[in-house]
Amino acid sequence: MKHFLTILLTFVIIAAAMVITCPDKAKHLDTFDEMIDYYINQDETGMAALFSVFGGKRLIHNFFDPLLHVNNYFVVSIGEIQLAENESKTVSVGLLGHVFTIDKEQAVQILKEENIL
Repeated sequence: MKHFLTILLTFVIIAAAMVITCPDKAKHLDTFDEMIDYYINQDETGMAALFSVFGGKRLIHNFFDPLLHVNNYFVVSIGEIQLAENESKTVSVGLLGHVFTIDKEQAVQILKEENIL
C-alpha cells in the first residue's frame, strides 16, 4: 500500500507541475516571432532593414497575433496558425514551460504557400 501511495503522489506532483508550467499564448507567440525573425534575417532583399525601421518585432507580433491560435490541454498546449481556407497547421507544442516549434524552414514554407510572407 505504501508503494502505491508513493507512485500516486509522484504522479500527482508531475501532473501538477505540467499543469502549472503549461505555456500560454504569449509564450507561443514569442516563439513564433522568433521563427519570423529568423526568416527576415535570412532574407537577402533588405526586409530586415525595412522591418527595423517600422517597428521590427512589435510589428510582426501584432500582425501574427490574430493568426496564431493556442489550444490549451492543461498539461500541453498546441499552437496552430490559421490559414486562408479555414485550415490550420500546427507550428508549436508547449510542455513544461518550453515551446517546441517545427523546423524554421518548414514554418517559412507554410507561410509562403499561404502568401503571408
